[in-house]
Amino acid sequence: MTGRQLFSILLPIALVVAGWQLLHAIKRWESSLVAAEVEQNSIAMTSRGVISPPILSRHLELLERAGELDPTNVTIPLMRGSQHFLLRNLDAALRAYGEALALEPRAEIYLNVGRTHMMAKDEDAAAEAFQKAVDLDHKYLRDLRSFFERRRRSGSRDQS
Repeated sequence: MTGRQLFSILLPIALVVAGWQLLHAIKRWESSLVAAEVEQNSIAMTSRGVISPPILSRHLELLERAGELDPTNVTIPLMRGSQHFLLRNLDAALRAYGEALALEPRAEIYLNVGRTHMMAKDEDAAAEAFQKAVDLDHKYLRDLRSFFERRRRSGSRDQS
């Protein structure tokens, strides 16, 4: 086989592979754009103290689409969990956080799991999630201590 013959065989294969890589990169980029838009809208909404269920539901639809475009992006299920958390759909939030943890165990995801369990009044599960967060990143230990201290102080004021 001559070099020209080999080239004529390998060139189309290389072009197909390059095209597939480009398509995959475009999908990941599009997924990231959706995630950034949802994050920006969510931050703006919560900073104004306004929680709009219709907007959060729309965010969930957008994030489902983004997840289809890039199923390996841990940010997508993490953000879905946060949207469900804001909607007070705690079981759905925990499922989404579980998906994120399956992709990449991160301390901040365990913090969100802990917050969700706290809201669900499951303090044992919350403590376990918070401990996992601290095990992964010790910088959260101080934050958790101050959180529980504030919680303890506010609880003692409520009882008086």
